[in-house]
Amino acid sequence: MSRYNPRWPRRGVWSTHRVPFLASLALMFAGSIVPKPARCAQEPATVRVTVQMRDDANQAPLMGALVRVPGQPRPYITRVDGQVAFELPVGQYVITARKGGYSTLTHVLEVSHPEVVTLRLKRLVEVEPGLPATLLVRVREAESGRAIEGAAVSLLGGETRVTDSRGNVQFKTLSGEARIKAEMIGYADRTEPVSVHSDGLTFVDLAMAVDAVVLPPIEVEVRSRHLLANGVYRRIDSGQVMRLLTRKEIEQFPVSFLSDAFNFVPGVRVDRSTPGNTILLGPNRGDPNGCELKLYVDGIPTDMSIDALSPEMVEVAEVYWGLRTPMQYRGVNASNCGVVLLWTRWGGE
Repeated sequence: MSRYNPRWPRRGVWSTHRVPFLASLALMFAGSIVPKPARCAQEPATVRVTVQMRDDANQAPLMGALVRVPGQPRPYITRVDGQVAFELPVGQYVITARKGGYSTLTHVLEVSHPEVVTLRLKRLVEVEPGLPATLLVRVREAESGRAIEGAAVSLLGGETRVTDSRGNVQFKTLSGEARIKAEMIGYADRTEPVSVHSDGLTFVDLAMAVDAVVLPPIEVEVRSRHLLANGVYRRIDSGQVMRLLTRKEIEQFPVSFLSDAFNFVPGVRVDRSTPGNTILLGPNRGDPNGCELKLYVDGIPTDMSIDALSPEMVEVAEVYWGLRTPMQYRGVNASNCGVVLLWTRWGGE
């Protein structure tokens, strides 16, 4: 009996008939596993948001509640399960929900990803006429649309509130005509009339224009070390000086002699009765003509005429008489009338 098995072909037959078949099979599977090019991820044009309305007291779903969304022509109505779904572009929306027998609810909705938002309405026990209506004001930058936080928004003749991080501020006010004002540093003030509705929410979108803020100029004062060391600035800042004559004031007067500048100092009289020796007189109770004010130059007493110094030399002059004279400058003359302290511009050099 032959051992040949007819189900298995001979070696030669196998290589002749099976190879083309296996090659085509390999090509078929190879084509099926070729990876397809990945599609570029794109941001969705809109986001699906589901709003779920419930009774605030018993958490029961509210069917037939109206949900108004800005930019939508008609309100959305909740189903028997209290839900309603809609598509919105990414952004921020102030939606209003209402149902008969319930108070109106305002909610700021942030749309960034699909989500379910639950809103709870409170049942009205009694509807009273003249109840305060809600006025919601959003303040934003006119150019960029960015919310402005910290802006002061006021009802003229009423209260003032500050906007939150979203640029929102809310008032409870009687319905009717009102006027709101928004103020913020760096922005031009904005005042607008508004009509507040009595049936719930009145929303006002207030854009503020960027305004250049004019700040007062910076004043820089350079103080002399010489005057600082001699207590001149301390006496000036504390109000101890009775009469003060500054270099700026001296330069304003068209004077040829320094004594001429003291003609404008109240309580001081210029005496030129002695040729070549001009002196300054201060008030004296015992003498109606006054008494001579002792002259100091850079803290040193002198008997020279005041006109021996040119007006350009003087930085500041202090004038004292009576008990207002500083202790260290008293008792120099017998009458103890007073002193004139001249401080030169180069006294500290």
